[in-house]
Amino acid sequence: MPLFHFNAKSTIRIEFRSFLLLLFMCFPMALMAASDLSSNSNTCSVESATAFEHVSLVPDTWFNSDRRNAEEYRERIANIETNSGVFAYEMVPELLGLGISSLEQSDLATSSGAFERALYIIRVNDGLYSTKQLAVLDMMIAANSVNEQWKKVAQNYDLMRWLYKRSFTDDDPRQLATLKRLRTWYMESYNKDTGQTLEQLFTSSEEIYEQAIRIMWNCTGGNEADTLCFWHRACCDDSELDRNMCPLKNG
Repeated sequence: MPLFHFNAKSTIRIEFRSFLLLLFMCFPMALMAASDLSSNSNTCSVESATAFEHVSLVPDTWFNSDRRNAEEYRERIANIETNSGVFAYEMVPELLGLGISSLEQSDLATSSGAFERALYIIRVNDGLYSTKQLAVLDMMIAANSVNEQWKKVAQNYDLMRWLYKRSFTDDDPRQLATLKRLRTWYMESYNKDTGQTLEQLFTSSEEIYEQAIRIMWNCTGGNEADTLCFWHRACCDDSELDRNMCPLKNG
């Protein structure tokens, strides 16, 4: 058995564990640096969103607390249920802790179930449109991807897209990075059992592509090259790729 066995499942697990280390050690800095959905920034970004981009949308105590083992989390959850009810908001960080701890131990069923319950409690307490769901969706996508539960991953991404539609106008540039992330999923999931047809995946991909093009066109003042740079690396100023397919800059 080789020391490093490379496959998609182990790659996702390594990425997730690396994220956890950075999250627990550097959360305060990440929180200050991350851009909140309520920001008034109109910057046109061509960068892709990270896999855990929504941490800044939730209280830092949800992730920046002492780690416990799974059994301790279960006991704390049971106590909260007894004293405050099964939908108590204070249960969310405990469920997230249980989900992360279980995922580290490869208990994928417990991890996925904990994240799903945390999401449901947020919806009960904060409403169906709460953007706090996005941070939990990032976790659910990681857990369901490791478990190769592609139908659940597809549902997670669809809910993420729906929440962005509820939170932004169609031309708001703050959603650009996540649009790129969403389209990457729709383009790369064609060979996975997502429960969606190729036509559905293609349609979602094209809708996102055209939406981002409209946003980039508006916030770059109609510059074709800068607009296409969002999707096509060859069109960017610093690209060394063949630019023959890209328009000359206007003006």
